[in-house]
Amino acid sequence: MKIKRIGFFLTVLLFSHYVYCQDTMSVSKKLISNSAFTDCHVYKNGLVALAENGKIYQINFPEYSFSILSTYSFATISTDRNGLLWAVDSFSQVFTLRDTGWHSEKVIAAQRIWGIAFTHSNTLFLITDLGIYNSKTEMFYGINKYRHFSSSFFARSKYRPACFYMDKKDNLWIAGYSRVSRELHVFSAKKNLFITSKLKGLVWLRDIRSIFGYKSTIFLANLETIAGMSAIYSYQKDTLRRIHHHEYDTMRFGPSKGMEEYIGAAFFSEQDKSIYYYTNKGLFRAKYNAKKNIIEEPRRLVRPSYTWNGYEMESDRFAMLVEKIFRYQDLIIYLNKEEGIFIIGGEKIINLR
Repeated sequence: MKIKRIGFFLTVLLFSHYVYCQDTMSVSKKLISNSAFTDCHVYKNGLVALAENGKIYQINFPEYSFSILSTYSFATISTDRNGLLWAVDSFSQVFTLRDTGWHSEKVIAAQRIWGIAFTHSNTLFLITDLGIYNSKTEMFYGINKYRHFSSSFFARSKYRPACFYMDKKDNLWIAGYSRVSRELHVFSAKKNLFITSKLKGLVWLRDIRSIFGYKSTIFLANLETIAGMSAIYSYQKDTLRRIHHHEYDTMRFGPSKGMEEYIGAAFFSEQDKSIYYYTNKGLFRAKYNAKKNIIEEPRRLVRPSYTWNGYEMESDRFAMLVEKIFRYQDLIIYLNKEEGIFIIGGEKIINLR
């Protein structure tokens, strides 16, 4: 959010402490957990959220009442295509929550399970420190023969995914960090092998924050932290195209002052065929034209929400800490790993912490 200098000095003189900056929409806070939330998913008539201390909470809409589903410490959660809740503990034991309670499904021979994904036929895949685990074959696939890097291993270099997405063809797209670099991998859940370098036109991006899709098109939201040159790319028909901030192509040193943008997370809404994304300038929506593979001029829906402490970089930091964003019915929900879950609907914002 851009704040005029005169407003900044008045803030310092009058208050000299934290002031909550917001749009005209009212913000209501509700304390749920004494520990920060690390993940959340649509679940039943609301959300299921994982706290940093390992507890799982069920949050009910629209009253935002909540209950603790488990005091046992879990490390990762997800919901499958049928809405069933899955959870993994720090010992790599996989659980499901059924009508009769928590059930242990299996123990995986991996030290760490980073993520849970499901194919369109609802087959369980796990992203682990030994590679991609297929629950049907009960095998790990960790060797990436088609990788452009010097090492031939996918996850044995302690690869940690920042985001992942199962596309319509059951290809698992994974972006994240290893000990040596930031990387993008594509794993075929049908063929049980990596197909990254078989995808023509796919190039290395600095810091992918979100991967999402629409039909056969894959979208990549990339954060360029050096010069504020965040962008959204589309990948279709062997071509990677920048569809947001294409004007940066002709700039040698980044955008002009005041035009910097840092994208935290994004998603595609099939409900209105639009891309929603959160940046240091707020929450935006841009209509996507699938025939032309372009987006219309983005429209800001909500100004950025963050705690103002006198430093301009705070708005950038808040956006970069937005881990995920998605839609549930007419609500837009996003998770900031320090500030909690934000739910936007009607004329108000609910901040669950």
